[in-house]
Formats: sequence, structure tokens, C-alpha cells
Amino acid sequence: SDRKSRLRQLLPVRLADVKDEVDTWVLRRNFRVLDGVAISPQDPNFLEGRPAGVANSVDFLRELLLSGGPTALHRLSSLHTANFGQGFEPLTGKSFKYFVSEHFSIDDQSQLVTLLDTNDEVLLANQQQLNRVLDEGLGEALVQALRSMGGVSKLTALLQHPVVQHALRNLDSKTQQSKRVKNY
Repeated sequence: SDRKSRLRQLLPVRLADVKDEVDTWVLRRNFRVLDGVAISPQDPNFLEGRPAGVANSVDFLRELLLSGGPTALHRLSSLHTANFGQGFEPLTGKSFKYFVSEHFSIDDQSQLVTLLDTNDEVLLANQQQLNRVLDEGLGEALVQALRSMGGVSKLTALLQHPVVQHALRNLDSKTQQSKRVKNY
């Protein structure tokens, strides 16, 4: 659609900066969203179309279950619709209940949805949180280095600064590794 093409040209874009609710739905349904940003086609994690919508849906539901614990299936469906728009089956190719049963556990009697293996999910959530903290640490190190150099913008000087070198050597997350400056 024209809207999707227009939004693709704006990537990457923070969802929090998007004013139109329908644009937010289109972004979530069609482009991979990581940490609240619809990422650009140049990002190694970029997905588009149904694969992006499926991955975003799994992440969204997992975050809801991690933060809120067991949740009624109908409540998850309502929250998904509010954040992705109507039409779950065209988005994923499956009914909501079937999709949820593939990725999570549904109690037949209560219809409460839980994570499949709480230990693995919690470990994954903790690793993602650690990666965000490390990402923020790198940003702070870069700001500190720029300030200590009086705002010098030469990249080589910045990369040679001890604080930046230390931060680059200590990167552990997949995202950070893909963005790491090589040859250190």
C-alpha cells in the first residue's frame, strides 16, 4: 500500500514518535520492531511482511506475559488488536488461539496463557535487560569521551579514547556485536 511504502522510506523510526495510530499498526504488522524502533532494511535483524508481523506478535505477547504473568486468552487478543490493529489471521496466517498455543501454554479450563518454560523465558528476559543496560553504557561512554575531548568530532580520536576502547571491548549482546567497530 501507499502508506506502507511511505513508512518504509522513513525507517528506522521510533514507534513513540509516530502520531498516527494506523501508522503504528502498519509499522508493527509489516516491519521488524526491536526495543520500540521499526528497524531499517540495513539492520541485520530486519524483517518485512508476515515474518515481521509474526516476530513482533511473539515479542509483544511474551513481554505482556513476562510483565503481567498468566493472562486470559481474550485479554491478550484485545491487547494485541489495540497495538496491531484488526485482523490477526491475515497477519500471521493462523487463528489467534492456534498461534498462541504454538508459542505459549494455554490452560484448557481457565483459558489462561503462560510462558512455555518460565525459566528459559525469564533467562531470556534478563539477558535482554542486560543487553539494554550495556547498550546504554556504551552510549554514556561515547558522550563522556566527547565531553572530555572538548567536543572533538574526529572519529579516530574518539575511537582511541580509553573509555570508548574499554566499552567496545566489553560488548556482549548480539546487537552490540553486530555494531562493534572491528579490529580492536
